Amino acid sequence: MFNNSESGFSLMESIISFSLIIMLVSSLLPLLQHLSQDFENMKLRMDSYRILYEQVEMMALHSIYQGTVKENRSEYRVQVDEGQNGNWFACVQYVDASNQNVRKCFKQNE
Repeated sequence: MFNNSESGFSLMESIISFSLIIMLVSSLLPLLQHLSQDFENMKLRMDSYRILYEQVEMMALHSIYQGTVKENRSEYRVQVDEGQNGNWFACVQYVDASNQNVRKCFKQNE
């Protein structure tokens, strides 16, 4: 049927395959970006829990309290205080990967 002596792709086949590759990559980029941002937020959350635990432990054992901790290009503000009913609470505040302020608090009984 087609009797070409040339091997390889024609110009039209190359354009179609290139456009399919571009469409595939452009559809996957937002997904990869979203996954990367979720991973960064999870990492920041785990770091904030660890820093909060360390600060509460240092305050309980040594009465040393550090309000702001800078680590891995992020700043975590820690607050440990006594509530109105006599229960203690501890909070950590930081900025996540999407530039939103996040505040996590734990009460004495949790």
